Amino acid sequence: MKYRSIEFVDGGDSGRAPISYAVAKRWLYEKKINGVRVASSGTLVNFLDSATGFPDFMVFKHQILRAAEPYLGMAADIGAITEEQVKDLRAGKRVREIVIPVIKGVSADEQERTREILRRKGLLPYVDLERLRHPKQTVARPDAGLILTIGV
Repeated sequence: MKYRSIEFVDGGDSGRAPISYAVAKRWLYEKKINGVRVASSGTLVNFLDSATGFPDFMVFKHQILRAAEPYLGMAADIGAITEEQVKDLRAGKRVREIVIPVIKGVSADEQERTREILRRKGLLPYVDLERLRHPKQTVARPDAGLILTIGV
């Protein structure tokens, strides 16, 4: 095999990249190919994990709202936030108070769906479940052989 190091990258290392990782691990196993390092990571992991620790949280308010916008309807549907909170967020109010629990709630739900998909597809044995709970931040690596972005 040409590449000895393959990394799949998405935004949060909680969905597309870990599934791609599992597919690659299973394929390598089935083809009996050894010595290939496969990894997954996310470009926004540190930003999302450390959001509550940012002293200048409001500087990032617009980026946070932009990142959360696609999930607001789903968060309201599953009861993570109320319709009133959705309206407040869209108006730029109470961002810190509302967004952090939303991100955590939606992330937990997404991880559970990911595990179920992996189980149904027979990929669960090829996934490090601890990594799904603690995603890895994408970093520049001098030994990178092949880096594939998955919907970033």
